[in-house]
Amino acid sequence: RKGNRLEMELLHRLYAMTEGRLLLTSELNRMLAAEGLDADKQQLQKWVEAGVKQKRLIVNYGIIEVQGDSGWGFMPKKTVKCLRCGSGEESIRWSRCAKCKRSCPYCEACLQMGKIRGCSVLIHGIPQYHEHSCSTIGKPSPVPEGSSSPQTLREAWGLSPAQADAASAALRFVHARPFSPEPSMFLIWAVTGAGKTEMMFPLIDSVTKKGGRVCIATPRKDVVIELAPRLKERFPALSTSVLYGGSDPTLHSPALTLATTHQLLRFQEAFDLVVIDEVDAFPFHNNNMLNFAAERAVRRDGKRVLLSATPPERLRRMAAKGRLPHVKVPCRFHGFPLPVPVLVQSGSSKRRWDKLVRCLDASLKRGAQLFLFVPKIGQTTGMVDALR
Repeated sequence: RKGNRLEMELLHRLYAMTEGRLLLTSELNRMLAAEGLDADKQQLQKWVEAGVKQKRLIVNYGIIEVQGDSGWGFMPKKTVKCLRCGSGEESIRWSRCAKCKRSCPYCEACLQMGKIRGCSVLIHGIPQYHEHSCSTIGKPSPVPEGSSSPQTLREAWGLSPAQADAASAALRFVHARPFSPEPSMFLIWAVTGAGKTEMMFPLIDSVTKKGGRVCIATPRKDVVIELAPRLKERFPALSTSVLYGGSDPTLHSPALTLATTHQLLRFQEAFDLVVIDEVDAFPFHNNNMLNFAAERAVRRDGKRVLLSATPPERLRRMAAKGRLPHVKVPCRFHGFPLPVPVLVQSGSSKRRWDKLVRCLDASLKRGAQLFLFVPKIGQTTGMVDALR
């Protein structure tokens, strides 16, 4: 009886670690080892089989055969698909496999996340919808009346009026009744320097207080590393994980996840709210694989919030046609307007210099800081001497 109770405790720990995740067996083994649960191949297989029987785990091969479109409207042809990144035959390559000893497909599109083959076992932890979760199907948890007003947000979070208006609109969207015809994305279109990260604080707080999980995803690893201490300082009580290439495996299902967009490939129906920062930036922009991952990582009635200073044309068109709920923040957090560049043209060298001096003098007299750029490195020393 004691042995059965211990086995159930181990299984529940396994389920907690895998919930909402897509993991290869090698990745699951590393997570188990990091938590002191070393398991041999036979033991791991036994746990996974128990999870399948209890409908807590789904097991598939990493690359499967699916029915494709023949292009003629009849006799659908068979093709292959990667279950981790959704890529089709155009990204699948074949080679001799050391494991299954035959010609075996592998996915080239998500190769940087670790090679996934046709014989690889991919484990999906089925998400659980609890009564307290803001993603409980058919039981939306609306934001309390008044707590999302701009005035309340300004006082609670120290936001500027423009930031508070944007955060208020985003909060109302996130907690709106999740009818399927309603869009699941919201765009915050804010100029550089508007303080988009600070606008996310009320959303993180509201969703996690209702038992939900939030993921902040950004295209670049350096941004993840920079944001991590800021979020930890602002939300010290929240369980938080930071995921990027080479980071330590996460041992639990944290309330707040900060990750590069590539790491979303390891999740399925994991988050109540996914925030995608810099949707216009490489590598997320125009990347079907990462867009697929971002959509799949959200729970069935979860929401996505997109942040950008320069949204891609597709999103701008959707916003203009009313198909994408959005809010615009045209000013920076301190309220001063963005500087508009002015082209000053001149003819001869003497006239060019006089115009430059007058522009510099006017700016210095009003207490401005200046950046002066020259076309070539070799011109820098001469320009410094002339200015002095």
